[in-house]
Amino acid sequence: KDSFSGMFHVLQKTHDGEANHYTLPIGHFFQGAVHFMSFIQDSDADKRKGQSTFSNIQIYDQQRTDLIIQLQHQPLAVSNSQLKYDSSDTRENMLQVSDDGTTATLEGNVWRAKPLPAPIHVTPATQIEFDASVEDTAFSWLTFGLDYDLDVDNTRTNILLYGSKSNTISQYSKITPGLPMHYSIPYGVDESTNRDMSYLTFVQRNSNADKSTGKSIIANISIYERPAIQFQMGDQMQSILNEQIRYDNNGQSGKYDLLDVSEDGFAVSMYGNNWKAFPVPSYQITADTILVFDFELFEETEIHAICVDEDIDHGDRDYKRCFRLAGTQPNINDMFYHPYETQPPIAGDSTKKPHAIRVGHYFAGSNINYLAFIQDNDSSDKSVGKSTFSNIQLIEPTSCLLDTDTDITLPMTECTFDQFFAAIEEKLALSTTCNNNAWQEIMAYFDLNHEGDVINEVARICTTAYEAKSISFDHLTSDGYQFVEAFFDGDTTWNYEVDSLADGKYGHVLKKDAGSVKIVNDILATNKGMEWPDMHNFRGCELRAAMCCWVADRFNGVDADPVDNSDLCYMDFSKSQRSSHVRDGYSIYGNGAEGPMNCHGFAWGNDPGYPESALKGNALFQTISANMYSKGYVEEVPGAPMCGCVEKMPVVTTADCSELQVDKQLSVTYKAAISEFVVDVTINAISYQSCGKDLKDHYQDLVIANKATAYEKHKLDQHLVGTDGCGAAIGDFLASKGLKFQEVGLQI
Repeated sequence: KDSFSGMFHVLQKTHDGEANHYTLPIGHFFQGAVHFMSFIQDSDADKRKGQSTFSNIQIYDQQRTDLIIQLQHQPLAVSNSQLKYDSSDTRENMLQVSDDGTTATLEGNVWRAKPLPAPIHVTPATQIEFDASVEDTAFSWLTFGLDYDLDVDNTRTNILLYGSKSNTISQYSKITPGLPMHYSIPYGVDESTNRDMSYLTFVQRNSNADKSTGKSIIANISIYERPAIQFQMGDQMQSILNEQIRYDNNGQSGKYDLLDVSEDGFAVSMYGNNWKAFPVPSYQITADTILVFDFELFEETEIHAICVDEDIDHGDRDYKRCFRLAGTQPNINDMFYHPYETQPPIAGDSTKKPHAIRVGHYFAGSNINYLAFIQDNDSSDKSVGKSTFSNIQLIEPTSCLLDTDTDITLPMTECTFDQFFAAIEEKLALSTTCNNNAWQEIMAYFDLNHEGDVINEVARICTTAYEAKSISFDHLTSDGYQFVEAFFDGDTTWNYEVDSLADGKYGHVLKKDAGSVKIVNDILATNKGMEWPDMHNFRGCELRAAMCCWVADRFNGVDADPVDNSDLCYMDFSKSQRSSHVRDGYSIYGNGAEGPMNCHGFAWGNDPGYPESALKGNALFQTISANMYSKGYVEEVPGAPMCGCVEKMPVVTTADCSELQVDKQLSVTYKAAISEFVVDVTINAISYQSCGKDLKDHYQDLVIANKATAYEKHKLDQHLVGTDGCGAAIGDFLASKGLKFQEVGLQI
């Protein structure tokens, strides 16, 4: 008989001729005192029909292994009591727990709820991790989760792992039979789960006639709160619940794709396309409020930004609350562009920058209720992109270190922003009365918009000390600015004329005509600096490297060549329009087709306060003196400057390299009487020597010394392409013009 009035618990049937062994958890059916054991064989039609045997009957208490889960990273024993989670449960099918307590095995039709020792309060920051697998697919669907009661369908609290079932958390990847899967699920993101949960629930639904088929495993269950964000607001460190809300209004950021908060709470990492906001205690922005943080970029996408907002309706208004820090997408109207953007990293590397933004200059008077992060990726592969924000502070800049009547001397060996910042930190650490951090002091003193402006102002203070001891590049000749500018383009008599030979032919002597070079050299040999020329060839040296390339030797006749140390690949005339006197065009060389050519360059660090940066004009002058004045090297590659920033010069294989060595004393003092920083530099000697390697390799030394970035080295390598690099460089350049390059001997 298949249906009964309710007086029986229905087990798996034994049919005619069969013998079955049953192990029944009778405590799952009823509990309490019992006085009789009864046997029923009911036959209402023919009272003589029917024969059955019960044998080997045992009733005993079984010590079942507790299920061990991790709760807040601590082991928690959950009693192996198994309550019926739905009337569809087949009670004789046990939820088996492994001897070590970490694994629950479901066989057959199982709907079970395991009471927790105490309710677990699920918050928006609750995370569940576990391993799961399906070994026998003879069932309909599988779920695992938490619940506050024993009604499987009253709320959406169970996670669907296999098959199809409505009213479940079902957006995660389903188990592939035979392949174990690890799940890490932001369980509390669903509002329906945000309550006290009393049960762990396991359901393997088997609607077949044979209720014993189907097998799945749930193991290594861990329930914990994701780390809170440590966010300083004003003078208080706030521990912000790791509740992540979608910040975009176009739904492109997944609800369940969360940012990763470090265990200590001080760093937030983003992966792929994501727009998320964290609710924070309301904070009113004053005119001076600054937002301080570090930003590290591993993989660039269209937009990387940080936002402090009143609400989460980004874009649905006519005011801005976000600051873009990096990205490839231009023309973004709903964000402030930070001019001190982070350069994209080279593969396998990262670039990191500190930021301090005076948000009070942008939206003073508004209340901040959300801290938001944007990593926008509109490509087909939404997983691309990685960045980290750390050490986030929303603070008021105040001064106690510099609010003094006493002069303060900063311990600095180089007048750079990094050393300036470190010196302020050191003074604050020694103070017994001032509890500020360095950004509070610095931004209180410099009433500027952001750290980029501060860095530039510190650079101005530092370079002023060098400029006071420098002479203008116009001193190179009495013929003035225009002559010098034309000279660097390969023009003027210094380049065109040829020196007298022994028989008196030609009648020109460079060392006489350019005798002022010797005079200036004698002046610079003591302790003078030379200003960087304000000429078109030397403006916009973003890679902080310059070089000269010569194609003639005027000391040895009209057709004399310099020592050949480089091959010319191509010249893009658009890079130096004022030198080439055309708007666009190019010339292609390669394979040494240009003949002998000599290139010599130098580079400088990424802070104007480094001596080689402040005195880079000296390096340029010495390049001219050592090569033009001493060796007679003159004239330019057609269509190119003779000397200039590497970005404006021809693309070549290599260049010799020289560097400055500066012997100096430096003092940086805060003068309390005038509330100003005063820098004094005493230059003892300036020497000029070979780098011991070519310019390309010397630039890598700057990267190692943190005076240049890997990205800048990558860009430099597109101008100094290395031995045998011309073919690839020419091919890439012509491809940008829609042309294909095939290198066959000297034919192009």
